[in-house]
Amino acid sequence: MRRSDTPWEAWALLAIIICIAAVPPLVGFLVVKIYRIFKPIEQVEEISLATIGLQEEDGFFKKFFIGWVICGPLFYSLYLLTE
Repeated sequence: MRRSDTPWEAWALLAIIICIAAVPPLVGFLVVKIYRIFKPIEQVEEISLATIGLQEEDGFFKKFFIGWVICGPLFYSLYLLTE
C-alpha cells in the first residue's frame, strides 16, 4: 500500500494520538520547570537517614498529572468543537 492511498483521516488520527500521548508530559515538565525557578526545592542543612527520605523531587508522574490537569480541559473542549 502506498502512502498516497492512505486517507487523510488516518493521518489525522495518528497525529491526534501522538499529541494526546506526548503533549501532557511536555506541558507538565515545562510548568514544573517554570515553577521551580520561582520556588526551588529547599536543601536540607544536615544529612541523616530521616532527612534523606524527606527530600522532595518532582517525579515523572507528578509532571504527567500536572500536564493532564492542564491539557485535559483543552482536549475536552476540542472534542466538543468536533461534535
